[in-house]
Amino acid sequence: MTLEDKLTKDAIDTINADHQRIVASVIREGITLINEMRPDQPPLDPDKDHVFLGDQAVVDSMGLVTYLNAVEGLLNSKHRIGMDVISEKAMSMRTSPFLSTSTLRKYLLQELS
Repeated sequence: MTLEDKLTKDAIDTINADHQRIVASVIREGITLINEMRPDQPPLDPDKDHVFLGDQAVVDSMGLVTYLNAVEGLLNSKHRIGMDVISEKAMSMRTSPFLSTSTLRKYLLQELS
């Protein structure tokens, strides 16, 4: 591996680590918003995986849209990353990236790379 290749790999690793930190941060902040939207229910742990679709969903469909809009807004306002989280691409995927916080995290990281 040449020095240039090593520097490029190190730069990519740094960018990937930054993206992972940013995505984790906006997902956690979004969970905090969900907790504020449901004051009569036990709070969700921002560091755990939560289901958004199906029988085990922690929010209804409007809550999910609000959450996804908040994540998109946080990416843009706090991190200057312009991304349409609820995009045609996301909506047409065979497996929804909105199933849970972990699938959303994977989707966002793929879109940022």
